[in-house]
Amino acid sequence: MIFSIKRLVLQFGRSREEIDLSHHVTIFHGKISSGKSTIAKVIDACLGGSLPQIPAFKQEFVSAELSATIGSNDVLFERSAGSRQVQVTWINSNGEGASVVAPIDNAEAPIWGDKVFGLSDLIFELAGVGPMRVRKNKSDPDAPLIPLSFRDLMWYCYLDQDELDSTFFHLEPEDPRAPKSRDVMRFVLGYYTERLNELEQQLVAEVENHRTKLESAKRMRLFLAELGYESALEMGIRISELEREQERRAKKLNDLQLSHEATTHFTDDLRAQLRELSREIGATENGLSEGGRLLAQETALRGEIISAKFKLNRLSSATMLLGSVDYKACPRCGTELSKLDRNGTDCTLCGAPEQSQKNEERRGASVQQPDLDARLADIEQSISSRKRALKKDDRRLGALRERKAFLDSDLSRQMRDYDSAFLSQVRNLEREIASGRQEIISLRRDSRIPDALLELEREADIHLANSQRLRREIKDERSALADRDNLVGMLANYVFEALMASGFPALNSGDQVRINRRNWMAYILPHGDESLAYTLGGAGSGGKKTLFNICYAVALHRLVEEMDLPLPRFLIIDSPMKNIGTEVNKDIFIAFYQYLYGLLATSMKETQLVIIDTELSAPKNGIDFTERLMIAGSAEHPPLIPYYSGH
Repeated sequence: MIFSIKRLVLQFGRSREEIDLSHHVTIFHGKISSGKSTIAKVIDACLGGSLPQIPAFKQEFVSAELSATIGSNDVLFERSAGSRQVQVTWINSNGEGASVVAPIDNAEAPIWGDKVFGLSDLIFELAGVGPMRVRKNKSDPDAPLIPLSFRDLMWYCYLDQDELDSTFFHLEPEDPRAPKSRDVMRFVLGYYTERLNELEQQLVAEVENHRTKLESAKRMRLFLAELGYESALEMGIRISELEREQERRAKKLNDLQLSHEATTHFTDDLRAQLRELSREIGATENGLSEGGRLLAQETALRGEIISAKFKLNRLSSATMLLGSVDYKACPRCGTELSKLDRNGTDCTLCGAPEQSQKNEERRGASVQQPDLDARLADIEQSISSRKRALKKDDRRLGALRERKAFLDSDLSRQMRDYDSAFLSQVRNLEREIASGRQEIISLRRDSRIPDALLELEREADIHLANSQRLRREIKDERSALADRDNLVGMLANYVFEALMASGFPALNSGDQVRINRRNWMAYILPHGDESLAYTLGGAGSGGKKTLFNICYAVALHRLVEEMDLPLPRFLIIDSPMKNIGTEVNKDIFIAFYQYLYGLLATSMKETQLVIIDTELSAPKNGIDFTERLMIAGSAEHPPLIPYYSGH
């Protein structure tokens, strides 16, 4: 699987760090707490892993960008702090590309195409292998398929120092991740090819379709049995019988109607009286409504006239009161009235002839007062007459309603008592005709069930035949993979070679390494004796466990490149000399790196290697490599976050 990383860009709160990863070998070395392991963890996080949780990183980290080449695509992975999704942007060799926000955990609906549900599926798609599905139960050919995540492959591409001496790639039987880890080994070594994956997915679909359609056919047969029919022929015979019965009922109804002499029903006169009463009640109610409206208008007018009389009376009283006042000065501005030029008969205030003003006031009062009294008397008389008329109409309306209620009750009683033989026969025939029509409609609708049943069973047989064919093809495909046992033997030999070359303690040339094809654990057999076999758990010291894991991973990646197997061609090893010590076990330190660089110069020329360690062991055989020394607090060899001081 073509997968190489090029560059990592980290955005912190006060700096932007660019890390070149495009070389064949990249080595980060230096003292602790300088951020070396954080680089590997961020690369892993951009590919769906967890972000580092150390305090410095959590406080300062903003976002990360990882550039990579996957298949024929240049890909950029972008992940922000606290996010559970990765922005993936890519462009292929033809200049075609896209950008997708890919959740780390699969979404419910596809995010790209119809098969990509998350970041893992998208990486597989870009690599050209398509989203992988493996059978949950390897012993059951009809077991459901579960996804094989890219995160599962990363167990063999990123050796985290936290797990180097504690687990053998999660293959231990008690590890719940063991089934997935074993699936990775089957997939990588060809025991589970893309073709086999496709065939098994097709088989699952055919088996499910066969089961579903058989179940649907079974339910249809039960439904037909409840209806009392076994076949479409029986339903057709029943429909013909019902149609003949309908014709007989229709003819009988027609004859009955023709033979009946039309007569006026005895309740027709009563209905005519009720219609007339309804008309009178409606007219009376309208008259009452209109009379009430006029009464309200007249009552309002009477109130206005009474109010006008009081206003006129107050005006006359004010005139008389103010007319007798002897004004010495103007009540508004205080000017002395004696200084104004006035005739003896003029008003000392306004200067108008006083006698004419009094005459006008007396004349207005004398004309308006009688007119208002007369109008008020007319209104009172009209209101009184209208109230009497409304009471009379209201009593009449009550009598009409009482009469109508009595006639309604009488009509209801007579209609209940009336049920002639003619109407009884007509009603019965109409009910039978309606019931027969509905039964015919239902039967015609249900008559399609037998045909659908036969079609379902035919399709189920096709799915059964397809599933049998797919099982044969799967068997043939697995038979074709029998030669993969040779790959397992090659892997075991490469592991033994790596252990021997690295100076694995207590390992002799007469010993053997075997890989159990059931659990894919590597076992060391002292002198070839299976009774003395041990694996990671029995290796002893943490240093031996670390070296055991690293040699297995190196051997696997060597085999991957030599045989062009589907595993990303990069290997990140965080602290290969963990628990070993470069001073005490310097021979192991030197031997391991010499062996590793020898492979990179020959069998692993296309495998990218990122190493994180305390000491530097640089390659000397022309391998393209870069190294970075990282020391916390150093300006010359700054740590990953150069400005961070822990405060």
